[in-house]
Amino acid sequence: MRNIDWNSILHKVLDFLFSYIRPSLAKFVIGPILVTGLALLSQPLWIELLNWVLASQDMFPQWKKPIATANAAWGWSLILLSVAIYGFETFFQYKKLALESSKISDELVEDVSDETSKKVTEKLTEVGFTAPHLQDASIEQQISEIKEFRIFANYPKEETCRELAGSILDGEFKGASPLLKAKALALLSRYICFEEIELSKSYLKESKRLTWTEETEIAEACIAAVEGNEAEAIDKLLNKPMPLNYSAVFMLKQRKQKITDAIQWLFDSGLTIRSLDTDGQQSLLNSLLQAEQWEKALEQVDELGDLNQIESIGLSYAVAMSLLTNSVKVPEIRRNIILEVPFAAEKYPLADDAKSVELRLKSAKMFTY
Repeated sequence: MRNIDWNSILHKVLDFLFSYIRPSLAKFVIGPILVTGLALLSQPLWIELLNWVLASQDMFPQWKKPIATANAAWGWSLILLSVAIYGFETFFQYKKLALESSKISDELVEDVSDETSKKVTEKLTEVGFTAPHLQDASIEQQISEIKEFRIFANYPKEETCRELAGSILDGEFKGASPLLKAKALALLSRYICFEEIELSKSYLKESKRLTWTEETEIAEACIAAVEGNEAEAIDKLLNKPMPLNYSAVFMLKQRKQKITDAIQWLFDSGLTIRSLDTDGQQSLLNSLLQAEQWEKALEQVDELGDLNQIESIGLSYAVAMSLLTNSVKVPEIRRNIILEVPFAAEKYPLADDAKSVELRLKSAKMFTY
């Protein structure tokens, strides 16, 4: 048996009655007009009694007539006017109630639509009815951007990392493959650990919850180094000799120790730029330039071999700067080049020998990557 919502019905009835009882200008006007119209149609008893007395007496012949008579035309006119005013007020009240009801219905429909869309999206994500390959491609693209540009001072690294992590954890990339999400979160954890350690830990925790990756181990080591366990973290990474781990160790030493100490450790260990991945390679070249080991930076560029095979924007920039600084002989000019690329070349005393010109041409080509 269907349940009847008596409370809802009672509220509607009361709202309807109150709308007619509620005082208004129309109600104040209708009352006097209606009473006057009725009075003109039917004489009051005292007027009828007075008219009978005057008609029955003979003492004052000049008053032997009714003092007042009914006026049907005016009476009906006033009554119809009051009815018309009442009708207009009722019509506008009905329209007002209908409009309010429509607004409430629209709000309910909008709320229901938003809630339904959210539930449908969540359900599709839960059952895997998504396009993970498209989401994976977007994550890889954004991770690549952060990896390439995070070394530049003007790049909003922390903000970009937070936005991407939010999309992976509870946003548009929630339906991506677990392995790629774990890898991305571990990388983001590593990239911000020196600036936001607690947030870095939370990303690493979510990464581990999904699955284990090589980036997870490196992120753990970076966090451990930030918290003071640098030696233990480095030893753990060096247990697996591969370019990814060598690069991570070098960048940790670069951040936690002097740049010159990190460089010396790398070469004393028998490693070269080819022992590192692209991330470590650009870090090494930048470190050599900061340490003013200009010729050593050029040697490492030569170790890379065919520069046309470089696909990393960050590494291309580091190579270009290494070539450009070695195309001049004055140390002070080299320092200025590191701070600002000399687009106005005529202001710089650039060397004009064949080797320097060749280095500048190679540098210009790398800048146009």
